[in-house]
Amino acid sequence: MESNNRPIVLIHGLWNTSDIFKSLTKKLDQYSIDYFAPTLQHDFGKVSIIDLTKFLNQLIINKYGLDKEIDLLGFSMGGIIGSYWLKYFEGNKRINKFISVGSPHIGDIDCSNSTKISFKGNLGNENK
Repeated sequence: MESNNRPIVLIHGLWNTSDIFKSLTKKLDQYSIDYFAPTLQHDFGKVSIIDLTKFLNQLIINKYGLDKEIDLLGFSMGGIIGSYWLKYFEGNKRINKFISVGSPHIGDIDCSNSTKISFKGNLGNENK
């Protein structure tokens, strides 16, 4: 396999932590591919996508600086956070590849029909 000097940032989904990527990170380790899989503290949907993206942005800057080109893989809500990071945090200026797996880019009927649970939603607005 050809060597890749770009790190891969792995972003987990709403009900997950970075542990969801364990089998993938084992494979990345086998090929000596640099990756970063932070756990974003979403408090079961109470932290907005905006706040999670701000936190992710700071983690990426702390780890790789402002200029290092990276690849990004987002699973479920992680794909939404990744997409938001590309668009609003100038991630598009340093991204090589963005892969979104199982991400509800046009919404999710299960979440929109949730009752009894207060989510801040995609952009931080409280459901009423």
